[in-house]
Amino acid sequence: MITKADDVIEYLGRATSLDSVRTIGDAVQGIKDDKLRNVCIVNGTAFNPFFVPHGEVSQPTLNATQWLYVVSQARITAANTKTRRMMVAAPMKSGSTFVSKALATALDVPRISLIMLLARAYDYTIYGAATRPHEIDELALLSACCRPSGFLAHHHMLASPFLCRQASLYGLDIILIRRNVFDMLVSLDDFLRKYGEDAAAEGTDNFFRQGLPDNYRHLDFEARISRLLDRNLNFYVSYYVSWTLAEQSGLVEPFWISYENEIAANATALAARMSGVFAKTEAEEDEIARVFSRGGNMDHVHFNQGIAGRGAAITGRNRERVLEAFSDFGNVADWSEILG
Repeated sequence: MITKADDVIEYLGRATSLDSVRTIGDAVQGIKDDKLRNVCIVNGTAFNPFFVPHGEVSQPTLNATQWLYVVSQARITAANTKTRRMMVAAPMKSGSTFVSKALATALDVPRISLIMLLARAYDYTIYGAATRPHEIDELALLSACCRPSGFLAHHHMLASPFLCRQASLYGLDIILIRRNVFDMLVSLDDFLRKYGEDAAAEGTDNFFRQGLPDNYRHLDFEARISRLLDRNLNFYVSYYVSWTLAEQSGLVEPFWISYENEIAANATALAARMSGVFAKTEAEEDEIARVFSRGGNMDHVHFNQGIAGRGAAITGRNRERVLEAFSDFGNVADWSEILG
């Protein structure tokens, strides 16, 4: 029985299947009080992306013209309001969790995801979206831009001309990170082995969370790195090539961070540089300096294996594969900084 607006969130939080989610939707549709029903529909949609009641609809509530009008008004609002909008778009295990959390804390903006409807927080694993490519859902971006608080998104996202034009249209500041690729692979291996152990202990399927087989953590080091290259080498190459080309083409003006020279070695200098770009007040400058001085000593930050030089353990054919992949794009940039 739904008697108040928060009931639908409580019930959806306990739903264990798509059918149960939709059954709750049916119950909401049956509420006689128009105001309560409308609020519950909004709450349900914001809480669960599959909150859609059953039942045939003889005529859509919105026709095509009405739908386009609603979207156009949202885009006008998003493009012409000036809130703080940032996205850390970084490769896996580059220190991006530390950067995103520290900057969001310092500037007091919520951290969100832009890959699911309504700019949700980081719960996409719960809904089975962990293995989705990180691409902006424009409805999520519009929703986020309408927040008076602004936002900071954190993704492992490649550049494209379309994405760069979205960033320009909606005033999205892009933060990128350079880190030695071999070091990132070793850190990623550590993280995924630990994650696999946790998944096995919980009895959950690791594939839809990390895209890896259950036996990954039992393979030897060379085999594990080979599997990671099968799945991730193209991403690492495409990340650096796509953002470099987008910048060279004038499509985006990103804020680049060096993991080795700034995150790991000199967070004070990084804080000063960030303050010059992102701080609007002296209080914000002080807060950026304070949180970045803590380095990896922040709750829920995967920073424990961020030691430069560990990638030297990758040798032989695995190392050759990485060097060959980047050599195909030797005409784009000098990659020695991330391959040394």
